[in-house]
Amino acid sequence: MNKVGQFDEQFKGASGEDRDLNIKILKIGGKLRLDESILVYHDRDLSFRSFLRKYYNYGRAAHKLSKRYHDLKRLSAKDCLHFYLSILKKYRAFNEKIMTFVLLTLSQLSTLIGYHSVILSKQE
Repeated sequence: MNKVGQFDEQFKGASGEDRDLNIKILKIGGKLRLDESILVYHDRDLSFRSFLRKYYNYGRAAHKLSKRYHDLKRLSAKDCLHFYLSILKKYRAFNEKIMTFVLLTLSQLSTLIGYHSVILSKQE
């Protein structure tokens, strides 16, 4: 932890500091791994508005990360599509698939708006 520091508190609204820390770890040759024995529970009661705000803030953080780490490889559209389709495949019921699709679409639109709001406001 001493080599990469701690969470960067410049990321507002709990959106991006964990991704930033992961990138720093990878850049110094560290490894990330999934430990399925660890359970993280976020005690959040999201309203529709707070859900959209959360992803809007993720978009703003993504812009900051893209500026900070402009040399990172980006996922292709094909890889992104594969990722989201893999989420939809986990649900059997049609109504669950539709609801998941709607929430994924709204989350990504909110992220996109947050990302571009930084560009439009020139608050880089």
